[in-house]
This record gives sequence, structure tokens and C-alpha cells, in this order.
Amino acid sequence: MSKRAKVVGGRLKFLPPQIPTRVERPPEGEGWVHEANLDGHDLGFLPLLQRKQALWQLIEPGLGKIQYSEHFEGSALALFRTVEKIGLNGIISKRADSRYRSGLSNTWLKAK
Repeated sequence: MSKRAKVVGGRLKFLPPQIPTRVERPPEGEGWVHEANLDGHDLGFLPLLQRKQALWQLIEPGLGKIQYSEHFEGSALALFRTVEKIGLNGIISKRADSRYRSGLSNTWLKAK
């Protein structure tokens, strides 16, 4: 299980995000993984579709290890039925105008 989650009363409970320690240079050697930072800019205040547009411009979708998740607009029920029919796990629905926030939210839902 992730260090960011624990089981409380039989339910999975996520821990609040950690705040990183600022350093001049990234650490070297085994045991480290690295995440990209968009020039120190916090994009969390932007609506989802603007954050996705910024990500699209940073990567070449379909190439490399970072993959861009396409989204679908329109009938959620039609998409959900198609996903069920082909045996996928479900769909994630996000409000297009939602801002990023950690923790539970009614703007980010999973149907399965």
C-alpha cells in the first residue's frame, strides 16, 4: 500500500500531500525518481482543461514514458456503456472548470 494512504475503519484514507524541501540541485544516484516542475509555477488554480493544455504542450503525446490522458465530452452514459462492454474498469469524470485540490471532491468522480 502507498505511504500516502492508510486504512481507517475498513476504508482507504489518503494522507495530505507532503511539502518538498527546496534544494538547488536534484539528488543523484539510485533510489530517486524525479517529477517535472513547470518552472516553479503552480497550475492548481487553473481549470482542468487549461492544466491539460499546458501538459499537452510539454510532452509529445503517444511518445515516451509520459502519457497524456485524452478526455471525452458528450454523453457520459454512452461512454460508460462502451467501457463496460469492452471490459474496462470504469470512467473518471472531472468537472472541466474544476481547480486542482487534494482530498475527496465532488468534482472528480469514478463510475464502475
